[in-house]
Amino acid sequence: MEALADMTDALPIPGVEPTRGARRVLPGQSDEDRDQVVPLRQYWMIVRKRKWQILAVIILVLMPTAVHVSSLVPQYLSATSLLIEKQATKMVSLSLGDLLGTDMGGKEYMQTQLELIKSRHLVEEVIRRERLDLAPEFNPKKKPKRKGWTGDDWLPKGLRDFLPPEAKTEPKPEEENSVEASRFDNLVSAVTGRITVALVPNSQLVIISFVAEDPELAARGANAVAQTYIDQQLEAKLQVTQHAANWLMKRMEGLRTTLEESEKNLQSYREETGLVGSEAKENVVSQQLDAVNVQWVRVQTKKSETKARHVKLQEMLKEFGDNLTDMPVDDSPLLVSLKDEKHKAELKVSEYAERYGPKHPKMIRAQNELATITAKITDEVKRSIEKMSQEYNVVDAQEKQLGMQLDKQKQAVQEYQQKAFKLGKLERETEANRQLYDLFLKRFKEAGVIEGMEGANARIVDSARPPQSSFKPNKGRTMMLAGFVGLAIGILLAFILEYMDRSIKTPEQLEMASGLPMFAILPLLRLSKKDNVAPEEMLAEQPKSTYAEAVRGIRTGILFADIDRTNQIIMVTSAVPAEGKTTVSVNLAQAFFQAGDRVLLLEADLRRPRLHKVFTGQTTQGVTGLLSQHTNPGQAFSLPTASGTGMGNQNAFVLDRDHIRKEIIQSIHGLHVLLAGPIPPFPSEILASQRWMDMLNLLRQDYDRIIIDAPPTLMVTDSQILGARADGGILVVHSSKTTLEMALAALKQLYQSHVPMMGCVLNHVDMKKLMYYSGGYGYGYGYGYGYGYGHKGGYYGEAEPATPLVET
Repeated sequence: MEALADMTDALPIPGVEPTRGARRVLPGQSDEDRDQVVPLRQYWMIVRKRKWQILAVIILVLMPTAVHVSSLVPQYLSATSLLIEKQATKMVSLSLGDLLGTDMGGKEYMQTQLELIKSRHLVEEVIRRERLDLAPEFNPKKKPKRKGWTGDDWLPKGLRDFLPPEAKTEPKPEEENSVEASRFDNLVSAVTGRITVALVPNSQLVIISFVAEDPELAARGANAVAQTYIDQQLEAKLQVTQHAANWLMKRMEGLRTTLEESEKNLQSYREETGLVGSEAKENVVSQQLDAVNVQWVRVQTKKSETKARHVKLQEMLKEFGDNLTDMPVDDSPLLVSLKDEKHKAELKVSEYAERYGPKHPKMIRAQNELATITAKITDEVKRSIEKMSQEYNVVDAQEKQLGMQLDKQKQAVQEYQQKAFKLGKLERETEANRQLYDLFLKRFKEAGVIEGMEGANARIVDSARPPQSSFKPNKGRTMMLAGFVGLAIGILLAFILEYMDRSIKTPEQLEMASGLPMFAILPLLRLSKKDNVAPEEMLAEQPKSTYAEAVRGIRTGILFADIDRTNQIIMVTSAVPAEGKTTVSVNLAQAFFQAGDRVLLLEADLRRPRLHKVFTGQTTQGVTGLLSQHTNPGQAFSLPTASGTGMGNQNAFVLDRDHIRKEIIQSIHGLHVLLAGPIPPFPSEILASQRWMDMLNLLRQDYDRIIIDAPPTLMVTDSQILGARADGGILVVHSSKTTLEMALAALKQLYQSHVPMMGCVLNHVDMKKLMYYSGGYGYGYGYGYGYGYGHKGGYYGEAEPATPLVET
């Protein structure tokens, strides 16, 4: 019961089956051991299992691809090499770039040229030159019929004959012009799409490719694109040169007028100011100013010296007062001489005073002489002081006069500089206008020379040639890609189908979901009619086969399921019909019989009995006839008459073991079988009655094992009733047919009815497919005895036996 607590959660993922290490958790088994899986190998097994489905998908993808590829029109690619130089070849010393200052060496130059090659203007010119509008592949009116489904070719000719003809109406002129313009736009777009321009890395080479259905047209188209680009470049340069020449001529007219006006203004100013040579005149004026400035500096220096002596003299006058003879004035030689004479006279006076006395004539004469010399010195000092004052006044007057003269000269210089500046401005303006005019005149003459002589900056290196083979469609590559796509779709579909398949495929899957031990894996039997062996007699006829060993494995599992219990009555059931429970029941009973047990095979499927087709040769009333011999529910069981030929003359008597033995048949191999008998109206009431219990109790006394072939669990409730009165139950599951939900639902019903389930049997197992699901682990009992049952033929899962199994 505990195994069903988490049945829903225990559902494994279909298609990704657990490996050997992922079986039921055993005591002492860790989670790491339980989670060991090899997903890549399992995926490979899924691919191997569904390889034919994947192959079918690949074929389904390849077939329409092959039809489509075969219907495509071959296309040819032709390419021409074009050298685009950043600096064009100069035929004259002056180029257009020099004339207009065009930058032809920038990084964007080559990219600009590539865009020009693909421009609409160039494509339109190519269409006009090559008359591509008349080419069959571009002109719908001249377009030939091709292979494939173009136009109305996809319609059968017989059907097209029954279609009404299209109504033809004359288009209006406006509509016709609009249609023509639209058609030309479509043509330009189509031609543009067929042009490919690529720059060769680290070079100035450009590869121009053109695609067409005609190899000749492909070559002509590539060459036309390259030549048109060169011609348009030359034409553009010519137009620019002409435009530049016209512009220069118009500009020269204005420059000439400006030059004449500037010359006239210069001459008028010269006449007005009298200036002829501005530089020479400026030198003269500057020299005069410098001379006056030098004189003024000298007078300033002299005045400073004179002023200093005059100030000193005034200070001495204040110091010496009237005693002018003692003043230290040595400016004149006379004054120096007089001071010497005075000194001599004073010496003489001093000498005479000591020698003669004050009234001596010599003394008097010496004193008078000293007085005379002193008077002369005084007069001379006065004259020196007056002279010094006069000299200071003269220097001061000179300073003032020179200062006025210097200011006047500065003003004259400034006036001259202003006139000279204006004159220089006019001269520079006139010279600039003359130079600009001369430059434009020179450019104009050079533009006239280089007009039409500018070399092209591009040239064709290798002309395009008609290709020998088409480049598109690449049938090999297309088919390879289609094969890869089909393979991917097939693998994806295989995984989707595998994951959508909820059926039970491996014993681990059933064991983990049910929680019950796996008793055996019964291999799929592929028997032909010439083998003359039915599935129900495999154990008896082929006791050393793999199938027989698997059935004996069920017997061993039952024996060891519960050693303390005998498990005398064993019910064999399934979830739905056609899972092989009857075949398992017969072979299991035969296995116990071969082991020496007294075994009875009891058919309890009263609604759809089948053992009477397996065990033929005798006619019995079976279980239903045995339990139905009564007059009313209160009477004891009654059996048929001694003749056992029917239910006509009935005598009531008590059910005993002898009566039951009369209904039991014995197969040719010695197995006792109690058939179901006629189909009763209420099978469940019979199985749930006390009479059924009494019959089982009587059978327990005569048999060691009673194998009950029960109805499917999910169809009716009979198996639940039978299981509750049995010692144990076995669930038979059809491999790759019964889903997990079916098996779990059947187990749930059995557990709810308190049926003691012992284990499960996985039936109809394709051992080759099981290797795919189980990662290559070989299930089964292949150690064998030399018997192999791999014959081709029909499958006898629930079929009629080849020979009767009842003794005659």
